[in-house]
Amino acid sequence: MPVFRNRETQRVENVNGGEGAMIRDRLLNEEQIREFGGECTYLAQITVEPHSSLGIHEHAGEGELYFITSGSALYVEDDVEYEVSAGDALFCASGSTHGIKNPGDEVLTFVAIIMQSK
Repeated sequence: MPVFRNRETQRVENVNGGEGAMIRDRLLNEEQIREFGGECTYLAQITVEPHSSLGIHEHAGEGELYFITSGSALYVEDDVEYEVSAGDALFCASGSTHGIKNPGDEVLTFVAIIMQSK
């Protein structure tokens, strides 16, 4: 089994029209993901800074899973808001919209996985 190291993290501002910043740690790059030959197209550990958000965006032809690893947040899917915290798993199916906001003073972290729809 290969071990993937030397990942690059990237700090990104105003993601999808959101506020503040997040840090994206791509656990596998596009070439490494292709090696698996599966339906996963994106795998990253996301850190959302306090009082920051990822804006509402749509998924077309793909779905996205968030697994909250620390902190709490307000998650919006198709205009419905949910309070979420560590241990929660959230799935946005193709054709739906979602976004997430960290209104607190602590960082929010989650794993994001994007998969092609069948």
